[in-house]
Amino acid sequence: MEPDLFGLVAEVARSLCEDGLGTIHSRSHQYGTKVWFDADKPPPSYFEAQVMGRRDIDGEKGIAIEIGWHGEARKEQENELLIQALMEREYRWRKPSATRPKRVSASTRPSGDESARPGSIQT
Repeated sequence: MEPDLFGLVAEVARSLCEDGLGTIHSRSHQYGTKVWFDADKPPPSYFEAQVMGRRDIDGEKGIAIEIGWHGEARKEQENELLIQALMEREYRWRKPSATRPKRVSASTRPSGDESARPGSIQT
């Protein structure tokens, strides 16, 4: 059986991580992969690459690949705290010339979108 695209994406992510970040875990399927550290099961915040409908991003037709960090705590306030902690350490992981991430929350998704995630940062 040939490896699937997102299984390979998870392996690339694993190869790019420095030692000392923790035990890297991933869960991949035909349309995406989740990558996280230490816990056996994905915690409320993790990294993800996935195919999704553009309607979920900008309301247009078609598909897109979303790559980014996701905070999916049950309460939006918990996600806000996760994002705040991540952005306070941004200088440690983002090159100064890199493109700034697009922050997406349930309130910034196209109206009527029931699949909106509680909080995420798309790069």
